[in-house]
Amino acid sequence: MSLTGILPGFLLITILGIPVIVNTTKIVTRRMVAVVWEPPLEGACPIDGYSVNYREVMLNGTKSEWHSVTLNRYATSYMLHLKCFKEYDVAVTSRSGYEESNLSESKIWNFKTFRGNIIFHCDFIDNNVTW
Repeated sequence: MSLTGILPGFLLITILGIPVIVNTTKIVTRRMVAVVWEPPLEGACPIDGYSVNYREVMLNGTKSEWHSVTLNRYATSYMLHLKCFKEYDVAVTSRSGYEESNLSESKIWNFKTFRGNIIFHCDFIDNNVTW
């Protein structure tokens, strides 16, 4: 693990093979949200691509199945098209060779959508990540 930078209120840490959502921009229009991540350390195996994973969080706290969008190795952002008046979890994983980083080790960005714009609820949930 290595320190890669500090944003106001955030300490960014790069872990081998795990991309970290950084969202340094608030490029949000209507039902679109820019998901931006810091590429992971590659180690001996180069990154082949990324998956942006997202799921809806229901009012009662239950969560839908994960959906994903597959991107090439050069991507470090993606515009997600989401529904209004919903809550979402978003995480990014990387692929190298035949393996993908574990979704349960990724940072999860949780936010809500309102009236076509994103209100940055911006809670990061640690899922079994040791800092």
